[in-house]
Amino acid sequence: MKHLLAGLIVLAASVGFAAEKAPKVVLIAGRPSHPPRMHEFNAGVQLLAKCMQDFHGVRVEYVLNGWPQDERIFDDAAAVVFYMDGGGGHEVVKENGRRKAIVERLRQVGRWAADAHVTIGIETSLPAKDERDLLGEIGSEAIRIYYNFQNGLRSGRKIIDELETLGAENIVQIHATNDDGYWLEDDRAIDMPAIRRVLDQMKWSGWLVLERSRHRDHGRDVKLNFSKNASYLKRVFQSPAATGGSD
Repeated sequence: MKHLLAGLIVLAASVGFAAEKAPKVVLIAGRPSHPPRMHEFNAGVQLLAKCMQDFHGVRVEYVLNGWPQDERIFDDAAAVVFYMDGGGGHEVVKENGRRKAIVERLRQVGRWAADAHVTIGIETSLPAKDERDLLGEIGSEAIRIYYNFQNGLRSGRKIIDELETLGAENIVQIHATNDDGYWLEDDRAIDMPAIRRVLDQMKWSGWLVLERSRHRDHGRDVKLNFSKNASYLKRVFQSPAATGGSD
């Protein structure tokens, strides 16, 4: 089994639209939830919108400070980008009405993604069984789960149980990190070799994404933290397959 490492993953899909009307991309910024200079949702969305204004054939609209008061902004949208808190703070899991609206739009996005031969990953804080149910509601093979170790651990769930419940076919990539405090190699909450063995048995292959898991004494040393965690993941996942694994 081969796993790929990435510090930041950005997925983009190109979908064909009628030449006479440029596709509209809607950017939604979450409400501020972190100290200044951390997770700057409003600033990030405005910066992204400014950069995208130079893209030929694309219209960009954005909303700041959470869910738009006027949902008509979603009308005729070709894509919707949410830059906001994940987990339980994400709009997709908060209110039934909003969940229904987002599921409907994900169904449409799933059709576009399938036509473009790409897969889109969604992250929630739901238990694995509920995530499977959500995928069932969406009903698109082009929409799968971007599984985050941290979300399950914060809710007291076991990572291996979650992965086995989801199944390899429902996982597009894995956020293989936890809260800050320890490097991955020293984090007793994550048994990475055991996780690798289970993923091998599931015959899963995909991206492992690094973020957080910063050492408490080196919180601002991005290079050191990333290097330590990347090196550890490479040792675990890119070593010869364990018994029963596959390449």
